[in-house]
Parts: sequence; C-alpha cells; structure tokens
Amino acid sequence: MFHNVRWTGIGVCEDMVTTAQFAAIRALLTSSPYPDVVADDTWLRPDLFAAVRDLAAEVGAELEVWDMTDVPLDVCVERDIQRGSLVGANVIEGMYQRYIKMEDWA
Repeated sequence: MFHNVRWTGIGVCEDMVTTAQFAAIRALLTSSPYPDVVADDTWLRPDLFAAVRDLAAEVGAELEVWDMTDVPLDVCVERDIQRGSLVGANVIEGMYQRYIKMEDWA
C-alpha cells in the first residue's frame, strides 16, 4: 500500500503502516454502533498487542484473539508458499525465533 512491496523491514516504513493500521481500526470501530473489525496481523510484538488491546478498550470494543502460536513453523511456511510466498520463509522463521521459540524456553 505504501511501499510497493509487502514488507520492507525498514523501521520508518513499518511505523507508517502501523500508524495507518491503527487509524483504520479506530475509524471502523467508531463508525458504526455494531462494527466487526478483523485485523489480520500477527500481533506478536508485546507493545503492539498492548496498543491494540488498549485501543479496543478505549472505544469500548470487545477484543477477540485467535491464538495460532501452536501452528508448527513448517506449516506456516508451507501455507505462505501456497499463498504465493507473500511473507517469505526468512521473515516467518525470524518471527518464530524472536517471539515463539523464546516462549518454548520459559
């Protein structure tokens, strides 16, 4: 939408996408008395999950989380391949290392 690619890995670009995403969520949640908004995001970063949770609370919306962290890494990569490698194995594996595998050690 902003950078002619799906993911740049560049912090300032990701910040722009996050700002737009949160603005869209807020606008949709407040535009109708009974909106259903689905945000297709991983929300693996604790600060971003807290922000979306706080946004929902602020506007009085119920937050429903579909926790899919139990899906094996190889299944995630294969599903991405079936969608045309929209994310890429390297990105998926990096997210797994940063956010999921660390939980296995706890």
